[in-house]
Amino acid sequence: MIRRSFGVRAILILLVLVAVAPIFALVIHTSGLEQRHAIAQAKQELRSQVQLRARAQEQLVHGVRQMLTALAYGAPGAADSGPECNARMRRVHQHFPAYGHLAFADLQGYIACRSAADQTPTYVGDRAYYVGAARSGRFTIGEYMQSRILARPSIAMSLPVFDDQGRPRGQQYAVLDAAMFQQQLASSPAPAHVTELVTDGRGRVLASLGPAALATGDPLPGPLLAAIGHDLASEGAAYEDAQGEWIQAVRWVRAEGEGGLAVLAREPAAGVLAPSLWRLRLQLAVLLAVAAAASLLAWRLGDRLLARPVERLVRFVGALERNEAPPEAPAGNGAVRELARIERGVADLAAALAARSAQRDAAMAQIERQKLSLERSEQRYRTHFEASPQPMWVFDLETLAFLEVNDAAVRQYGYTRAEFLAMTIADIRPPEDVPKLMASLGRSGAGAVTTRHIRKDGRLVHVEVSGQSQDWNGRPGRAVAVVDVTSRVEAAAAWERLHETLERQVAQRTRELAAANEELEAFSYSVSHDLRGPLQIIDGFCAVLVERHGAALPPQAVHYLGRIRAGTGQMDRLILDLLAFARTGREPLARQAVDLAPLARQVVESLRQRWPQRQVAVEIEEPLPATGDPAMLAVVLENLLGNAWKFTARVPTASISLRRAGADTYLVTDNGAGFDPAYAGKLFRPFQRLHSTAEFEGSGVGLTIVQRIVQRHGGKVWGESERGRGARFFFTLPAPPSAVQAEAALTATS
Repeated sequence: MIRRSFGVRAILILLVLVAVAPIFALVIHTSGLEQRHAIAQAKQELRSQVQLRARAQEQLVHGVRQMLTALAYGAPGAADSGPECNARMRRVHQHFPAYGHLAFADLQGYIACRSAADQTPTYVGDRAYYVGAARSGRFTIGEYMQSRILARPSIAMSLPVFDDQGRPRGQQYAVLDAAMFQQQLASSPAPAHVTELVTDGRGRVLASLGPAALATGDPLPGPLLAAIGHDLASEGAAYEDAQGEWIQAVRWVRAEGEGGLAVLAREPAAGVLAPSLWRLRLQLAVLLAVAAAASLLAWRLGDRLLARPVERLVRFVGALERNEAPPEAPAGNGAVRELARIERGVADLAAALAARSAQRDAAMAQIERQKLSLERSEQRYRTHFEASPQPMWVFDLETLAFLEVNDAAVRQYGYTRAEFLAMTIADIRPPEDVPKLMASLGRSGAGAVTTRHIRKDGRLVHVEVSGQSQDWNGRPGRAVAVVDVTSRVEAAAAWERLHETLERQVAQRTRELAAANEELEAFSYSVSHDLRGPLQIIDGFCAVLVERHGAALPPQAVHYLGRIRAGTGQMDRLILDLLAFARTGREPLARQAVDLAPLARQVVESLRQRWPQRQVAVEIEEPLPATGDPAMLAVVLENLLGNAWKFTARVPTASISLRRAGADTYLVTDNGAGFDPAYAGKLFRPFQRLHSTAEFEGSGVGLTIVQRIVQRHGGKVWGESERGRGARFFFTLPAPPSAVQAEAALTATS
């Protein structure tokens, strides 16, 4: 079986084509549905058209029958021949000038009475209408004929006439000029692409109108002639012809006796399908253009991002395989992340191979020198073999038995030379490594391999083995040099164990730190609650002392009491801020979609009620959607808007705004006192104030609370200002999942 391979560019183009193929199929399928709908709609329209035309012909036939009945039975006792009958026929014909000729034929088939002026004896007994009416005894529609009296294409309709005893007297018939049918079609023409035909029962054309019209008297083509005999034609059938070139509908107009008329309408299927096919060709052309552009783009991108880097990588690896000087190592900084990792891996592998190759080359060079020495002199080779400081031996490739070992091997492995020569190389391998050894023997090459050996004392050592095949006294053998790398392997294992130990210690310290942090928060919360009780007692007694004994106290004592109450109030506010700060670290986040604008309006309304004398212009953008804990975000707005309100107290025209400054960034601005930007780093530290209490009240904890809440939401907060020119405070509220990850990270490191 031949397996074909493809280049990166071809595969990318194939992927583009595979992606576009369903769209082509969908467009073609949709066009097919549209074409079927157009055909169905055309059939329905043609069916309606022939039914309309058929009803007009039925009315005509019904009118002729009524007129013939009136002529035959409307004047009892009137003669069926003679001048009086002729005059009666002419009078009736004057009332129905659309009819070409009216006449009465006797039982022998000769005209006995007529409306025409020509009174030449005329035989009509051979006419289809006469024969059909005589045979059926009922009203009959004849066939297309060349009238012997009118000398024009015509069709006759005949009614058998009977006396009072039911005996036939003859036939009353009317001859209709075919031009009348043509005028009927022309009076209300169908759409320009539709061809209409009216034929007799045998398919001879009486009238035709449209682009594919036939001449009067022409027989219908075979398929159309078969159509008017179809069983469904009596109900108005619509269908496509066998070749699919025409859509046509047929409707019969039958007489009570024999014969009838057929109404046909047809239009070319190509005209019906033309709009759908045009749209299909346009859509396919656009899709082809898109596919071509996408294929070209895939070719260019594949060439630039994949093919060229892969070719460079192949050349580099090929050079390594051929042991040639490789070209410049791959940079590993390509646009395709996976390919860049492969390039970096190949570069690292090349560096490792170079290092291993150096070791291998050193060992193999030594073995090669020993081989050359052996070729010069067996004794000289043995001397070098024995003098080697590295364990070396030669083993039989077929039996795996040791053929020769040097002193270094005897010294390091603990076996005597005789014991070595009685063993195989599998005997110095751990049992679980023997399958790997057997598998490696089947591979050619003399590359260095790291494996494990067992010394006579049972100690397991890690070694790097390199070998060279050679003949030894006529036996296929392999000379092996061994380097003990146990210290290196054990050092790597020790480093791994140390790394795991350090990771466990870091995890343990992290848990201990988290527990200590929770205990510290619980302690601060408890201490803050315990401190408020004595403060409230001091404040309460000072208030009672002023209220009950204020008049008896010296003014300075009243002043001192006021100072005490102010200090306890400041301390109480500081404790409340500490409690709020502690709560922000303990309470879980209830994340949900929230609009900051209503929260901000509530804060501003509270500030206006607290300081009704202040006139501050506040502008809040509507809406301000965010994701977070509504209660905690309300605390953020209370602190930021409260600070803006506080630091604009000395501005004649104060203004504050809250608006969006980015996708998930919000900004609070004011035109108040501002702060020195050199001290911006102290803003969010607990109890750090850039203004004295005498200037502006506060505890110095509010912005710390803001920072902690924002950080728990995965965001950050910072401030910008110049002294005397207001301040701008930004904070971000990123949406999950980044906020959830940040919350987890903050909890782990708190």
